[in-house]
Amino acid sequence: LQLRRRLNRQQRKGVDSMCMLLAWNIWKERTTTVFRQKEATTSQVLAAITEEGKL
Repeated sequence: LQLRRRLNRQQRKGVDSMCMLLAWNIWKERTTTVFRQKEATTSQVLAAITEEGKL
């Protein structure tokens, strides 16, 4: 949190977006695992996050 304060407004927006993207994708993967009994590897989750981040 202290590091975030040192960033300018545009950088904070980027960091905030990245945190939301990570949390959202982890949540989606958890839901898929719990309700569909389908697990992805760490590399698959990271690839999905990377792809979504490019949008």
